[in-house]
Amino acid sequence: MEERKLLERRLAHMTGTILFMASQENPQLPLNHPSQPSFIPIQKAALHRISLMFSELIEKNQDGLIDDEEIVVYDPTLASSTHKKFVQDQIIYVDGLINSFYSQGQDGHDDLVALSDDRIWKAFESILKFAKWGNFGENSVTTSRQRDLHTLCFYLDVSDDFKADLDRVCMGERDFETDMD
Repeated sequence: MEERKLLERRLAHMTGTILFMASQENPQLPLNHPSQPSFIPIQKAALHRISLMFSELIEKNQDGLIDDEEIVVYDPTLASSTHKKFVQDQIIYVDGLINSFYSQGQDGHDDLVALSDDRIWKAFESILKFAKWGNFGENSVTTSRQRDLHTLCFYLDVSDDFKADLDRVCMGERDFETDMD
């Protein structure tokens, strides 16, 4: 019975959404304001399924085992280290994640930070859209975007299945709708 309750708690925790934002938003303006940074909401379960890095962070967080240097869903410029909420959901600022102490210890971090902020965000955006919908959105994936996606996949430690699907779509072995250039 205790095991069942623990499983139910884990499943309930995984049904939440995390909002990925390119950078810190202006809290005085609505999120749909043109001056706000780009964002994508994604289910925790989808993150858990595609990325070992996010899976580990989500599980540690729900078990209360997360260390200070692993907290990547707060704005480090605020005086408080409490998690910032978006409605009921947490936010991950991509620029904050990339520059976090936790991130610096990840394989592939140096290659990722060599990219511009815009290229990093577009790669994150592509991977998150692919994880949500199985396609990239609106166009085709350019060669430079493929390199950025592979750099990000290495950094995020994505699952082999996800990487194989991503490679198939990038190589045109099945239909797809997009890239975001």
